[in-house]
Amino acid sequence: MIWSVDGQPITGLTGGGGGDRHSDFLLTRRAVTGEKYRLCVEMACNERGGIAGSGSPKPDMNRSWRLDRADLIVKNKTGQALRLYFMTMMQLVKDTPQEWQINADALYYADQIVNTFRLRDESALRECLEIAVRFFAERKKQGRSLHEITAVGNCHIDTGACAWSVMAVGEHGVVLFLLKRPHTHALGAHAQPFAETKRKAGRSWARQIMFMKSNPSFTFTASQAQQYEWVEQLYPTLFREMQEFSKKGQFLPVGGTWVEMDCNMPSGEALCRQFLYGHVWVLGAASADFVSLRYSVFFASGCAIDTAELLGRTGMKYFFTQKISWNNINRFPNTTFMWAGLDNSEVLTHFAPADTYVGQCNVSEIVRSVHNNKDKVYSNKSIFLYGNGDGGGGPLAEMIERLDILKEVEGLPATVKNGDPAEFYKELEASSRDLTRWKGELYFELHRGTYTSHGIIKKYNRSSENVMREVEFLSTLALANPHSKQRNYAYPKAEIDRLWKLVLLNQFHDVLPGSSIKMVYDDAVAYYRDVEASAAKLKQDALGMLLGGLARAQSTKQGTGVLLLRVEAVC
Repeated sequence: MIWSVDGQPITGLTGGGGGDRHSDFLLTRRAVTGEKYRLCVEMACNERGGIAGSGSPKPDMNRSWRLDRADLIVKNKTGQALRLYFMTMMQLVKDTPQEWQINADALYYADQIVNTFRLRDESALRECLEIAVRFFAERKKQGRSLHEITAVGNCHIDTGACAWSVMAVGEHGVVLFLLKRPHTHALGAHAQPFAETKRKAGRSWARQIMFMKSNPSFTFTASQAQQYEWVEQLYPTLFREMQEFSKKGQFLPVGGTWVEMDCNMPSGEALCRQFLYGHVWVLGAASADFVSLRYSVFFASGCAIDTAELLGRTGMKYFFTQKISWNNINRFPNTTFMWAGLDNSEVLTHFAPADTYVGQCNVSEIVRSVHNNKDKVYSNKSIFLYGNGDGGGGPLAEMIERLDILKEVEGLPATVKNGDPAEFYKELEASSRDLTRWKGELYFELHRGTYTSHGIIKKYNRSSENVMREVEFLSTLALANPHSKQRNYAYPKAEIDRLWKLVLLNQFHDVLPGSSIKMVYDDAVAYYRDVEASAAKLKQDALGMLLGGLARAQSTKQGTGVLLLRVEAVC
C-alpha cells in the first residue's frame, strides 16, 4: 500500500509475474522540475499467493525481503496505446477461426503496422497507431448484436487462508453475494491469515478507487460485509471514498452474507444469520451512503437445495455461480435456468459461460462466452467476470482499456459492455423464454475431503452454534423476567453480535471445510475459545437474573446434580 505522509491510504500494489500485477503509481500528470514527493510504502512480503507453497506447508516465518529498485518513468503514451491495440489485434488473429473475415482483416492490418514501424521513430509510431485506431473504428458494430455480454470487474478476496499443498475447498458453497458491477473476490482465509486479508481488502479497493477517479464509466463491486467492516475500521478515509463512489454508481457493495460461507456444514440458523448480519450491515447506518440492496444477486459455487429457499425468503431474486464449470465428472447441462428449492420457490440462475471469475478481457474469453453458452435458444445474454483475484488486486488498467476497445467490434459474435449485474438479471428475466427448471442441489464435483479435514474446527463450529442458541434463549428469558428491571438487566445485544460474527467468520468457505493454512486455524481456535468463554459468562449472567443466588450457589457447590428450569408459555 502507498500512503501519504499524514497516514492516508492512496493506492494498493500487488505482486505477480510479468504484466499480471499492479506495480505502478501515477505521481503527477504534469511534472515540474525540482518538485519533490514524500510517500510511505507498506510492504507485505508474502508473495501474491501467500507464504505457503506446494513444497512448504509450514513456511519459514523469519524470511526477509529488501526493496532493491523503484523506477521513476515517463510513459510513452503513443507507444502504450499502440501496444494495447496491436496485442488485441493479435488476439483476434489467434483466437478467432481463420474462416472469419475479422481474422483475415486483423492479420492484414497487423502486417501493415509491422511494415510501418521504425525503431525510435516517433512519427512512424504515430502512423502505426493511426492504422490500429482506423482498424477498430471501421469495425464499429451497428445495430442489434446477436449476443450481449455484461462484463463485471472483480477481485476475488478470500476471508482466510489456504495452503496450496493442502487438500482444497470441498463440497461447499462459496457465497459471493453480488449487487452490482465489477467485483472483487478478496482472498480471505485461504493463503493468508485474517490480518493479511484485512490489508489485502484495503490495497485492492484503494487500487480500484484510483481507476474510478480517472475513468468515470468504470464500475466495480466486492462481496462480504465482514471485509467492509474491517475497511471501515482500519481505513476510514478509504471507506469514505468508497461511499462517495458508490453514490456515483461506480463502487457497489455486495454484502448479502457476512462472509462467503460454506453452505453445507453450518446449521440452518447459522445460514440465516449469515444473511441477517450481511443484510443488516449493508442496509444499516454504517453503510447508509452505499447503494441499497434493491436488486439482490447471490454469488456462490455450489449449494445445498435449501439455499434456493433461503434466497427467496431473504428477498434475493437471482443466483450466480461459476465454479460448477470446474466439475470433473458431470458437466452441468445449463447456463441460464430456474433453480427450485424444496418449497418450490425459484430463483433465476445464470452461470458465466466463459468458465472463469478472473477473466483478462481477452478475445478468446469473449468468443467462449458465446460458444459455451448452453441456453442461447432461450436467451442471448451472458455475464463475464474479469479482474485478478486471490491477492491480484482486481482489474488491471489494461483490462479496462481492452474491454473498451472490444465492446462493439463488427465480426465478433457479441457486444460487450461494462455493466451492473442487477440490471443484467433484470434484462435476462424480461427477455429469456422457456427456461429449464432445476430442482436439487448444485453439487460442486471437484474439491474433496471437506467434511473430515480439520475435524476440531467442525466440532468447535457446532458447539459454538449450540452455545449461541443457549445464550440467546436464556438472555431472552432473563429480559422477560418481570424482576429484570429491578436488577438493571439489559439484553447483551452488542456482545451477542460480536460472538455471532466470530462464529460466522469461521464458517468462511476455506476455514470450516479445512483448506486453510495453519496460521488461520491458530486464529480460528482463538476465536472459538473467545466464543466459548464469553458465552459461558453471558449464560451465567442470564441464569443469575432468572434464579438469583441459586445459580451462583449451584456453580460453587461440590458434587454433581441437575438444575431443572420449567418454562410455561401462555398463548
